[in-house]
Amino acid sequence: MRYMIIENPYAAGGESKKHFPHIEKRFRDCGVEYKAVETRNAADAEQLAYTAAKQFYDMIIAVGGDGTINQVVNGIMKADAHAALGIIPAGTCNDFIKSVGIPESISRACDIILSGKTLPVDVALAGDRFFINAIGIGFDVKVVQDLALYSYLPGKLAYYAAVFKNIFRYKALPLDIHSKTDRHQMDMVMLAVTNGQYYGGSFHIAPTADVMDGMLNVVMVHDLSAFKRVLFLPKVAKGTHLSAHNVDHFTTTELSIRSSTPLTLQIEGELMQWPEPFISISSIHRGLNVACMGDA
Repeated sequence: MRYMIIENPYAAGGESKKHFPHIEKRFRDCGVEYKAVETRNAADAEQLAYTAAKQFYDMIIAVGGDGTINQVVNGIMKADAHAALGIIPAGTCNDFIKSVGIPESISRACDIILSGKTLPVDVALAGDRFFINAIGIGFDVKVVQDLALYSYLPGKLAYYAAVFKNIFRYKALPLDIHSKTDRHQMDMVMLAVTNGQYYGGSFHIAPTADVMDGMLNVVMVHDLSAFKRVLFLPKVAKGTHLSAHNVDHFTTTELSIRSSTPLTLQIEGELMQWPEPFISISSIHRGLNVACMGDA
């Protein structure tokens, strides 16, 4: 087994870097064949993963948060290679791991990878971008856009500050959602299309999602007053929101989203500017092997 370790030194505000010596020592002490590289910018991990996959590395390991994982996933998928994905959670938000049973402990995550056990999970494709956890349109996009305003705050405080601001200021977006069996046209505060159950660091957005069932989970939140938004967010955090009167949800293997203007999406917490007012999203059933223990 040959491992490529892609380490993001900027994850978690630079805190991830302190874990790198320990991670590399674990692999070195196990006597396995590995190479470790650090990313130089946000898009670097995708190219590094693509090259490693083309060089027939058996497993490509993302050390960082969900954004780093997304870059590595895109590199592997675009290389159309056999490489599996390993995850060592070292980011501010580590949401995907909650849906596949990967622990937050760096040491235990290394143990799982070195055990060699993998499970096949679904991958989704939005336009020309792959993802394995979740994308969002609407409120959460504006939150990601506003994070820079609060960069002086440590950890997740910047995220929570941006959330609080947009509870009162965000204007709902008119969207047309169309699948084989469902169609919804309405002003939405938020639209989430997920493979995993969690996003945003603390929101249980799709509590019934299964990363191995081949289905996309679509959650739509209708427009709400600012006061009702304040009351609604704790429900999303607990995963009790799906029965609320202002929420529609369904599962599908593919859907299309149409707006009156070019779309901006957040994919695993990173912004994607889509040049068209229309985008298609589809599921690739069990399209990627991921290092994890037990049933996903």
